[in-house]
Amino acid sequence: ASIVYAIHRSPFSDGKTAAIVALTFDTEDIEYARTHIIAHKKSALSSIAAFMTISTSFSTVNWLSKDLIFILIQRQHFDYRYQQTQTPPHRHSSYALFEAFANDVVPVYTSVVVGALILELPLYSDTNTLSAHIAGSLGFQPNYDVVATALIAFKRNRFLLNIAPFFGASIWNNNGGALTAQSVESGDELRKTMLRSMAYQAVGKSSGYHGALIQHQIDALSVISNEYYHSNRVQLNADGGASQVRHMFAVTRAIELFVRSMSNLIEIFHHATFNYIIISQTKFVTMAKYSIPIALIGVAPLLESFAVYKLCYRVFFQHLSLSIATLSMCVLFGAYSYAVIVCTNLLSSNIDLFYTLV
Repeated sequence: ASIVYAIHRSPFSDGKTAAIVALTFDTEDIEYARTHIIAHKKSALSSIAAFMTISTSFSTVNWLSKDLIFILIQRQHFDYRYQQTQTPPHRHSSYALFEAFANDVVPVYTSVVVGALILELPLYSDTNTLSAHIAGSLGFQPNYDVVATALIAFKRNRFLLNIAPFFGASIWNNNGGALTAQSVESGDELRKTMLRSMAYQAVGKSSGYHGALIQHQIDALSVISNEYYHSNRVQLNADGGASQVRHMFAVTRAIELFVRSMSNLIEIFHHATFNYIIISQTKFVTMAKYSIPIALIGVAPLLESFAVYKLCYRVFFQHLSLSIATLSMCVLFGAYSYAVIVCTNLLSSNIDLFYTLV
């Protein structure tokens, strides 16, 4: 694995504020393109060419008010089956490399990153269905302003967004058919998406490269080709038609809209929510709504223990060990949830204090 990056310094920037746009590419795709596309002189536009084109065009615009950091992440033998938990035996080397980049390189060139977008696309692809991942390490999530901006940028360019899918066949994924604008907003899919998002957040592991940036309080998310979650290798579509080229142009327009939004963002007035669960490309649930059910789950064993004690004193002590174990698990779960919430709220409070001082 390797990383190549470039920085465009905006003449209107103070040199301390930037946005990040990154793209991954697999060496297997390059070999496939060399033998099946370039050799047969098929008409197609690669994701790398589109990425380089849009990055070059930003150097000529006069509206950009933030510096831009462009990143290309090269990887080989990447396996999406282990991206959900990133267990050490199967964790890809590109993750550690990107974490080192976020730790050592990014702070050298900028002090504040207003937002970051990580794109994981096949070299040649014609799909309009993408997956959005936002879960970060220790359950932290990016500011919803940045997430909503990215979702809207792709939705306006006619992409369908599947939120936090699992790899392969799962009853918690969609019904197995092709995603449509109606299916992603159906009641069944909303419930499944909510449970998938909660599972990613509860694991406490990052679900993508963006997790390395979230550790540094950089609001970031990953947008990934949905095809990767059905098969680890994606069949590259470059049959000479114009649809693949139009698809890549749509990706560049979505990147431009995201960068425009980040350019217009005034950091000292930037504040939204960090406690939420995304359930579709247009809907999310705030902490105020899902904290009550979590509290009720924790209270239920206490009420059950008290009822058993009142109704049958002897039976209560016979099942005392089981009751203590159940209560302990609920307390630990509640403490973990409370710690995540408090840490996030403390971060938000510090930002508010900073805004007040400024």
